[in-house]
Amino acid sequence: MKRVSFAVVVAMTLVAAACEAKEPVTGTQPSAAAASASPSPTPSPSASSAAAAIHFTGEGAGPYQLGVKVAELQKDGQLSEVRSGAETCGYTTAMGIGPWSGVHIMATPDGIVRSVSTRSPSLPTAAGARVEMTLAELQAVYGSKGEVLSRTRDKAKIYLVTTGPDGHGIVFHLYPDNSHKAYEMTAASDAAAAKSGFLSEEEPIDGC
Repeated sequence: MKRVSFAVVVAMTLVAAACEAKEPVTGTQPSAAAASASPSPTPSPSASSAAAAIHFTGEGAGPYQLGVKVAELQKDGQLSEVRSGAETCGYTTAMGIGPWSGVHIMATPDGIVRSVSTRSPSLPTAAGARVEMTLAELQAVYGSKGEVLSRTRDKAKIYLVTTGPDGHGIVFHLYPDNSHKAYEMTAASDAAAAKSGFLSEEEPIDGC
């Protein structure tokens, strides 16, 4: 049986937490005079503006939000690579689809999404930060909103950004080598809780 570590469960607890293009209507062509008198039609959103809405936030990404029910995502056909049962100790893991294919979710046995993360550099935050940026680049984006945290017991390092007055945040997990690049982003519904949980020196316990 594959085991889910206590550290994973704690992390899940701490983070507990498309544009539809319309075809133009065709019909009888207006006369030249009528056409000149009619106001110009509003242009449809460009592909670039649609892509701009694809962001990773402190609440998740697209339909993959902290607190959403797995059953709802499955009903809407929004999940791929779903795993659950004994293989994941009763938890559910899955990937997103389409423009969100780089999103990874984990849900507790009650079917509620408690972790949303990505390792895809093609999914940026609203501020323009993304996986594979260096710590210096992330700091240039967020300034005083971010904080570098290091853990003694395993030398892990993160860059925690508080994204707004609601206390939500984004955790950038950094490679331990000298590159200090981000290899993963995780949504945090409570940035303060994410900080205290990360800094805990309690050793992880293997097992379901």
